[in-house]
Amino acid sequence: LRSTDPPITVPAWMSMMTGLDPGRLGLYGFRNRRDRVSPGMVIARADQVSAPAVWDILGDHGYRSICVGMPLTYPPRPIHGEMISGMLTPSRAADYTYPRALRREIEEVAGPYPFDVEGYRGLEPAALIDRLEEETQRRFAVVRYLLSTRPWDLFVFVETGPDRLHHRLWRYMDPAHPRHVPDHPLGAAALDYYRTLDAAIGKVLDLVPGDTVVMVVSDHGARPLVGGFCVNEYLVRHEWLALKRYPDSPRPLEHGDIDWSRTRAWAEGGYYSRVFLNVAGREARGVVHPEAFRPYRARLKQLFENTREPGGVPPGTRVLLPEAIYPEARGVPPDLMVYLGALDWRAVGSIGHGCLRIPVNDTGPDDANHDPLGIVVVRDPARPGLAGVQLPERSILDVAPTLLRLFGVVPPACLRGRPIP
Repeated sequence: LRSTDPPITVPAWMSMMTGLDPGRLGLYGFRNRRDRVSPGMVIARADQVSAPAVWDILGDHGYRSICVGMPLTYPPRPIHGEMISGMLTPSRAADYTYPRALRREIEEVAGPYPFDVEGYRGLEPAALIDRLEEETQRRFAVVRYLLSTRPWDLFVFVETGPDRLHHRLWRYMDPAHPRHVPDHPLGAAALDYYRTLDAAIGKVLDLVPGDTVVMVVSDHGARPLVGGFCVNEYLVRHEWLALKRYPDSPRPLEHGDIDWSRTRAWAEGGYYSRVFLNVAGREARGVVHPEAFRPYRARLKQLFENTREPGGVPPGTRVLLPEAIYPEARGVPPDLMVYLGALDWRAVGSIGHGCLRIPVNDTGPDDANHDPLGIVVVRDPARPGLAGVQLPERSILDVAPTLLRLFGVVPPACLRGRPIP
């Protein structure tokens, strides 16, 4: 299942559930620029998404939905059914359910609902696995309770455990990882978590009617994270980014550190990099003349595509232009979307490293980056002849129209995906 560009949790899950690409949603990551006045970013929220999701469209046709743990559903908004928000919910003190009374009910079943493993990067791997096992069981207990006590036509549940496992333990599982540790006990422990997950899914399937169509999907895949490429260090070295003072030790790039009068571009770090040009009349302290925007951007694109691995080997860096991949780019899109080393390298936004490459993620321990290819598995009891058939590659944008078609609802014409036959 091919993910969105970018293949990031936010916006990928919401693209899957709306059938609209990140450009139409105006979401390019967990954090996004609110406007052009300030270069700073804010955490994405559900109330920034105006497009209807599958459960909204089905609700208009009288179908009931239950949605549990979907990223970018906080704050939860009314649906024809029930909702428990997912990661990015600020705290358990927030109103994270619809209706509000549902919160007390689920906490009686499983205690305080675990949206995500708090501080998962700071946990020792063995402790992380223990926490994942415990929190996964609690989330599935809530799912089984809702399946058993509520009427529903569509049930959507997102389990965050595999993602957290991959980011912290991929080196122990994948022989292709450059820091792989063969036959390490943590590799076996990671496989044990998969077994826990499979058993929990089995208990869920025991509760659903025999004619239920089941889809197992992911927002992205996983791949080895080789290290970090310091994107703002790179821009400083090539005189695109000017600092008032170079720091004595590594630190996040604060916009107050930037000498805007001499800066033509700056970058945001993450699993991919968003690069913005400092365009006069568009940015608050812009210096790049609007007529120079396209030639400057072409030069900057080539600069990133010409990055080299140690030893001079081309890393396969891809640079995407929003208008080339989206029919419409709402919100504040980046000028360049940079996949460093075809996503083998994380984009490090901090400065003060004194080098271009570091062996780790600057935000904490991390073994994996996101791969554009995830999975889709479909079980349709009405079509037993399809058992074991290998699907051709599909787009994450195909999921929403597929769900709607299963209910006999014609997908809106604005959706970019196509139903899976």
